[in-house]
Amino acid sequence: MKENNRTMTGSKTLEPVQRVTVTILVDNFIDNTLKSTPGVSRHRDRDINDPLLAEHGLALLLEVTHRGRKSLFLLDTGSSPLAISHNAEKMGINLRELSGIFLSHNHDDHTSGLEKVLAITGPIPVYIHPHGFYTKWVKSRPTRLGKDRLAGLGARWKAQEGSQSITPFLLTSGSIPRTTAFEEIIGIADRKVEKDGALETETFLDDGALIMNIEKKGLLIVTGCAHSGIINTVNYCQELGGGGSIHALIGGFHVTQASPQRISETIRALQEKKIRRLAPLHCTGFEAMAAIWQAFPQEFIIPSVGTRIEL
Repeated sequence: MKENNRTMTGSKTLEPVQRVTVTILVDNFIDNTLKSTPGVSRHRDRDINDPLLAEHGLALLLEVTHRGRKSLFLLDTGSSPLAISHNAEKMGINLRELSGIFLSHNHDDHTSGLEKVLAITGPIPVYIHPHGFYTKWVKSRPTRLGKDRLAGLGARWKAQEGSQSITPFLLTSGSIPRTTAFEEIIGIADRKVEKDGALETETFLDDGALIMNIEKKGLLIVTGCAHSGIINTVNYCQELGGGGSIHALIGGFHVTQASPQRISETIRALQEKKIRRLAPLHCTGFEAMAAIWQAFPQEFIIPSVGTRIEL
């Protein structure tokens, strides 16, 4: 429900923002030949001629205007210290201006640049699900955050299992309920989580997203990987956002290696949402991206590092 133009989310309110710009700081893809289109600015058209770096990772900068004041937030930090710091410098982005960092989940392609970012920002709130502090294993490779060490470097941990209000206008999802029949977790057989020295099957309870309400437009949902299923994620974020329409969906959809049937069902569910701007990134997968582009030729934003999406 809505009250005084605020979206009510249980005991929380989600105040509307006037404007959001999402910049792709780190992603798997870069294409220097893409042209800007209305609301989508490519880096070469902003006179950024030095090479930018792509890597298998994700980092998104959110510039939010709320009540006439601009705030900067970061979703994830990429898979290395190099790309995020290099790309921010080349694009003239001052990471010292960040108000907070959200880690969508603990996988090294989303967290490995955190130490470098902290070296730039100094002490800063870092929002995370408590399960993000567990060691994660993909095949035989561990991902460990080093909670205490990173706290010593400036991470002011804000760990909560449920949804967190970062600000009155920015909300984290917390764990995503799995309600769709077709969104099984991809690659679960070779993924484990270490709890108290024992390995368990990874259930991605720390997998989350960010939610905002853009004034007179609708919800913005920003995902990391959507391991819980992109439709599960959208459905729950829409519920947390008060059930309003979705203006934009940006981030990883994690349908790489998905079956053609699942991709089709995902597209069908997205079409029902009537989303106006779609930017599938990182772990979405080429086949799924191609299918989504065909289904949403006007709404689809081709991913590329350095892109600014104005909403």
